[in-house]
Amino acid sequence: MAIKTYDDLCSESLAGAVRQQSAHYAAAAYYQWYGKLVGLPAAMFGSVTTASMASLLGDGDLSQTAKIVATVCGIISLISSSLLSTLNLPSLANQHQTAAVAWGALRGKLERLATSDLAKMADIDVVMQRIGDEWDQINRASPVLYVRFFRPQT
Repeated sequence: MAIKTYDDLCSESLAGAVRQQSAHYAAAAYYQWYGKLVGLPAAMFGSVTTASMASLLGDGDLSQTAKIVATVCGIISLISSSLLSTLNLPSLANQHQTAAVAWGALRGKLERLATSDLAKMADIDVVMQRIGDEWDQINRASPVLYVRFFRPQT
């Protein structure tokens, strides 16, 4: 295996940072979408159940069908809100969004470094070590990504 130049190392690091940033943005969008998909029924059916219960407690004059609908809405609301709190989708989306921003900041540094003349930099070893340390720090702080987020979005 040949020794890589700093230019090769910088361009590979830049490509890796771009992949990480886009994958974390895709994961954030995915978890936001599913958070809305699960959260909307919880809110919607919860409000129907609350209105039905208020009517039932007020005068108790609800038909049998309305009581069944209120019960079914309550069960759907319970399942949706339980899923939302168990899966913690909004928090996962926020963590991936934060990671994407961090990868984007590193990407900007690598882009600026790639446009400079690396052969003329006297402290290139120190700069590359700092980039590597920052890469490791961001990678440790980032949530886990699944393979599907690295696939091209069609």
